[in-house]
Amino acid sequence: MTDTAPQPGPSLATVRRAPLWMWVVLVLSVALNIVVLGAAARAVWHFRGGHFAGEHGPGGFTPYLRSLPATRRDEIARLLDGEREAMQALRRDAREKRRELADAFAAEPLDTARLAAAARAASEARIALIRQRESFFPSLAAKLSAEERRAYLDWRSNRRWRRWHEHHRRGEDDTSR
Repeated sequence: MTDTAPQPGPSLATVRRAPLWMWVVLVLSVALNIVVLGAAARAVWHFRGGHFAGEHGPGGFTPYLRSLPATRRDEIARLLDGEREAMQALRRDAREKRRELADAFAAEPLDTARLAAAARAASEARIALIRQRESFFPSLAAKLSAEERRAYLDWRSNRRWRRWHEHHRRGEDDTSR
């Protein structure tokens, strides 16, 4: 019979570890992934759930609707929805005119007459959109009681103050808006 003692397992000194550069790359990769995911989440919040979602109507009127009783909110929301549908064609036209302006601006050689005509058409499309909004605003105001109109003005004033305060708390100047 052979006398063989059991072999001890590898000691900690003999276990091969990953080189330091590999750990650095791993940590940087994880950090970069977190930054990218954070930026994506912020973009989703900003464009879908934060600033732009529901800010439709004159002066961002839709968020104010949440403060009204359900029956009034539904009545006015229907009016806003009808106006939104009516303005879609004007928005589409304004977008198309801006694209044409950008194409004329980027064209080589530059055709200044085409550029001037495209700029004029883009301005007229934007003005048509603004005029449609102006013509709708009195009908919206007519649906509101005097108390609701005053409450809207108070709400809007408070909202502007909060935005201004948050803007300056971050240390930005007011000229960027």
